[in-house]
Amino acid sequence: MHSQRLLITGLMLLGAILVAGCGQNIVEDYRYTQLQKAEGYEPDPRAFDAELSFCRTVVKKTGERVGEGQVFAIGEKSKVRAYLDVRNQPLDELHAWHMVWLRPGDDKELFRKYAEVRVTEAEEGYEAEVIWKKAEDLTHFKTEIQAGDEPFFTLDTSYNVAPEKMRIPGAHKMRVYLNRELLIERDFELLESGLVLSGPEGPGTDFVIPKKGRVRAALTLGGLEPGKTYAGEMAWHKPGGKKMFAKEIEFTAAEDSTATLEASLDISKAKKRKTGKYQIKASVDGCLVARERFTLSKP
Repeated sequence: MHSQRLLITGLMLLGAILVAGCGQNIVEDYRYTQLQKAEGYEPDPRAFDAELSFCRTVVKKTGERVGEGQVFAIGEKSKVRAYLDVRNQPLDELHAWHMVWLRPGDDKELFRKYAEVRVTEAEEGYEAEVIWKKAEDLTHFKTEIQAGDEPFFTLDTSYNVAPEKMRIPGAHKMRVYLNRELLIERDFELLESGLVLSGPEGPGTDFVIPKKGRVRAALTLGGLEPGKTYAGEMAWHKPGGKKMFAKEIEFTAAEDSTATLEASLDISKAKKRKTGKYQIKASVDGCLVARERFTLSKP
């Protein structure tokens, strides 16, 4: 009986060693692929790889990711969405993936999303069986199948940054673990933003076309990295949504992590602006951080 227990224990330990070794090898494969990229070489298309990206939203019908980048703003119904695209995970092997959101300042974990994934060959192409689990309740699971011509799958998670969540502005991080070993760490910035418009008669969003005058926009930003230089853009859009023109502004964050950007639109009668609903969109490093709509009407 004692010898049987020893045998079972030994087999369990051997299994754990084999799984750990498998996980270690796949992580080393990933690091080698990243080294090739860093040195300017094109990796083998069959090599294991994973890419983490952030975006603001996704078009439901097409799956297109909108507002990709590393700068986002706190706002109504706003989220930071993270997508992990994985290629060539070894076939017929079960691997554990953790996507972990970290709090700014102390890097403490906010929450995570956890999945176990197995990729297999199918009659046509490949199938990835993604088993979503909860770290706090391993009896809970939800399975989805992702099929395609290549051994590829995507994992996703989102971070609600609506004002009522009271998120801390500043530098945030996400870490991706493969079989509990750190694979990827990537930063993103979460900003506070406010966009205020004013016309010849003062602040507001409804303006009457004057003989001479402008709509002025002031964008205030918080949560920036002090001393860092950013690329800002304030773009005016006419009724129908087409961009009229944009003001590009390179700016450096102040020591208190703030900055103010300004732009204006001439709405004088001589410009013959159409009446209707206009808008201004403000971006930082290519990411939309604020927008405001306003109306022009005849006297």
